[in-house]
Amino acid sequence: MRDQSRNNRLPTVAIPRVLWWFRLWPFWKTFFEGLGCRVATNDPARPTPRHRQRASTIVEEACFPMQLLIDRTLAIAGEADAIFMPRLISVVPSGIMCPRFAGVPDIVRMVLEQDGRVDAGSGKREAGNGRREAAEERPEARGERQGTKSARKEETGNPPASCVSLPPPASRLSPPAATGCQPVLLTPIIDARLGRGAIRQAYLRVAAQLGVSAASARQAYREAAAVQERFEAEFETRLNTLPMSQVFDPAIPTRDSGYCIPHSEHSALRIPHSAFGTFRTPHSAIAIALLGHPYITYDWEFNLAIVDKLWSLGLWVVPVESVSRKRIEASVRKLDKNVYWSSGREVLGAALSFFKESNNPHSTFRIPNSAFDSFRIPHSAFPRGVIYLSCFKCGVDGLLTDVVRWAARHQSQVAYLPLTLDGHDNEMGLMTRLEAFADIVRRRGR
Repeated sequence: MRDQSRNNRLPTVAIPRVLWWFRLWPFWKTFFEGLGCRVATNDPARPTPRHRQRASTIVEEACFPMQLLIDRTLAIAGEADAIFMPRLISVVPSGIMCPRFAGVPDIVRMVLEQDGRVDAGSGKREAGNGRREAAEERPEARGERQGTKSARKEETGNPPASCVSLPPPASRLSPPAATGCQPVLLTPIIDARLGRGAIRQAYLRVAAQLGVSAASARQAYREAAAVQERFEAEFETRLNTLPMSQVFDPAIPTRDSGYCIPHSEHSALRIPHSAFGTFRTPHSAIAIALLGHPYITYDWEFNLAIVDKLWSLGLWVVPVESVSRKRIEASVRKLDKNVYWSSGREVLGAALSFFKESNNPHSTFRIPNSAFDSFRIPHSAFPRGVIYLSCFKCGVDGLLTDVVRWAARHQSQVAYLPLTLDGHDNEMGLMTRLEAFADIVRRRGR
């Protein structure tokens, strides 16, 4: 039971550190703070408690990141007045997400119902983007609702709303302790195929559910988009100069300039260098490409902080995000078959782009590190190696791993290291393979 003293505070929106958190966390955090909410996520310094039996029961055949979804949601659900869990259909116009992403809100709701965090009946509230679910309803469920539709209409005088319709906006989302209700599930449908306007409207509807005016919501959306744009522009620098637990924190600036934090009491404050994170100074010009889904390559708890380990071995990590969308599409377009899954499309397009550039005698690679005098690497060092982090039980990775291996062997001479992660902690074995890979990369570069 939550403390009644929390009634007068700002509502807390919880966002578990899973899946697309590793791509859109700066945007989400800035947006909800701009709406006047507190934003909670999993503590980066605390290991995630595991609920292996519950996770295996609900998503037995799912990949390990989907099981982490359950663990990390349960870890922070008790602190939240609302849980933000978008239904991701597509994040780029040219592809769609893995179908499991569309079912994430349903998985979360099922877990919370079993745990008693969300009522299975009238206490459950859910907000979406105002359109029907993409998945088809079960015939028996559809028949039951049709059979009771007229009875409900007679009781209330109005037809029942869809399960994803928005309730009337309130002045402000009240904490559950004050209302007696369970946490709200905020589940907007994000589909980039419908255009940027549709995505913007999805977030504005979430703001309406929280009782925020349209003008304030639009302002928060603009500021969040600006923060996300800057974060993406400096992502490679952050990845190679900050510990992984600090890379995604938009409040930690890069070293080249003071970073202005919006939506807080520090909004106009230029942060001194003493407030910066723990910076690492580039000491090597050996670049390697790191391929994989963002929720695998950047989840330092899942992948045993592989980026930090690569840095300790004197390697500069070039992420998939450093390859422009135009280059990715140009590389994938040459294939005989289309790659429908957007994340897999990014991985394969970036890999083919890296291999092509490594064979270009006029190619140079720029390390975007203005704080330490940017320099260029000759083509013999671009890239010297490629690491592909895949996930056990991921069908997309199961197909792309062999394609990338074939391309590395026939289209380039760079070293290639595929690593499959399944959630088992074997840090010593991982470090041994990375050290051997680093030795091979250096020998080939001589």
